[in-house]
Amino acid sequence: MPAGFRPWNLTPVDLPEQWIWNDINGTNYLTNVFNQHIPQYCGSCWAHAGTSAISDRIKIARKAAWPDINISPQVFISCEEFDHGCHGGWAFNVFRFMHQRHATDRTCSIYQARGHDDGIVCSPMEFCRNCSPGDACVVPPKYRVYKVQEYGRVSTEANMMQEIYQRGPIACGIAVTQALEDYTGGIFCDTTGDL
Repeated sequence: MPAGFRPWNLTPVDLPEQWIWNDINGTNYLTNVFNQHIPQYCGSCWAHAGTSAISDRIKIARKAAWPDINISPQVFISCEEFDHGCHGGWAFNVFRFMHQRHATDRTCSIYQARGHDDGIVCSPMEFCRNCSPGDACVVPPKYRVYKVQEYGRVSTEANMMQEIYQRGPIACGIAVTQALEDYTGGIFCDTTGDL
């Protein structure tokens, strides 16, 4: 088991009828959701899911203090090599990467919708750059970095609900079957067992 990897181990508590992190006593603890296909198509949902969950948990830990900190998915699609940049990956690896190394926020690493698989390979500039009009971009001498102290997997609906309630949003993946591709409305229930 890798260092920092902690399987789910919360003590279950009674859950409220409803818990939505964007309205806890009138306070929104969620950060912005960004389009993975702007400025162009990029299959980076895995990086967006992981960075969004971490950004939300940072906002919860900071008691919704302004400004929001939005972890940049660009660091992962360029530098996290277990996955395939703009051609898919697993949100779990975002957490692993942030435990072993670090990431920066969107003010430091702008999302470009291209990764190590299609032209923007890992470099110090993908972690943080500062660009001035008429000058070349440079890596700043100092910038903020973010790490994950521990991470783990959560399975079963009951455990996921506990994790969300007690600690904050999680990142999930689903199998996109042909039945889901053909879905047109109502409650979708996958019966294939695909992972």
